[in-house]
Amino acid sequence: MTDLDSLRQALQAPLTHNPGGLDIGQIITKGRRARRRRRVFVIGGWSACLTAALLAAVTSGGLARQSPGPHPSVRPAPPATGQCHDGPGTLCGLVIRTTIKNASGWLVLYVVKVGGVPGTTFGVMVTYQKGGKLAPGVETNETNGSDLSPGFHAVESALSVNGQSMPEFGYYVGPAAKIIGVAAGKTLQASMAHWSIDRQVVIFWFPLGLRMVTKLAAYNAAGHRLPTGDHSIHH
Repeated sequence: MTDLDSLRQALQAPLTHNPGGLDIGQIITKGRRARRRRRVFVIGGWSACLTAALLAAVTSGGLARQSPGPHPSVRPAPPATGQCHDGPGTLCGLVIRTTIKNASGWLVLYVVKVGGVPGTTFGVMVTYQKGGKLAPGVETNETNGSDLSPGFHAVESALSVNGQSMPEFGYYVGPAAKIIGVAAGKTLQASMAHWSIDRQVVIFWFPLGLRMVTKLAAYNAAGHRLPTGDHSIHH
């Protein structure tokens, strides 16, 4: 007979009757212990889920960690739209904040909606952000064919806008884990981040101070070279 059966008998019996020396206080104490164990189990389950989520977040950052320097951060910008439903020039997804900073704020990249170009729906913007505001910058987008065909797209050379230095940047469509280029005879690795809306789109940028990075190449996680696409540099 379980403690629950004994408790039921005790509740149904007259108050003066104590069947078999049943200890009501002991049964209540055991019930409290059982509830306490269930609470600990629930809290432990949340802890395990949180640990798994943190591990997943750490391992998912492998792509960015392959780039030199600190990890770029991806932050929502005001207003942070989840999709490209609005008109041309509106923000699509999350803003990528790089590790580059000057008096104008942090260098950031983000995707904007583009209209009027056959086969193209979006472009990539680079600018500086300070105090939550996005200043005007440089936008680049595909101009020939599909903007989601495998390979490089819309690569823009380094330039200066209103006295602000902008790096060479663009995007790649495909499972790129490493993007490299050559500048002044040296091979350099680009920093990268996935577009928050479509992870097959990899946005990349090179360090400031480089006039032009050429011979772009992309590799997957296994080290195999990926399709080149259009790796020409626009000015």
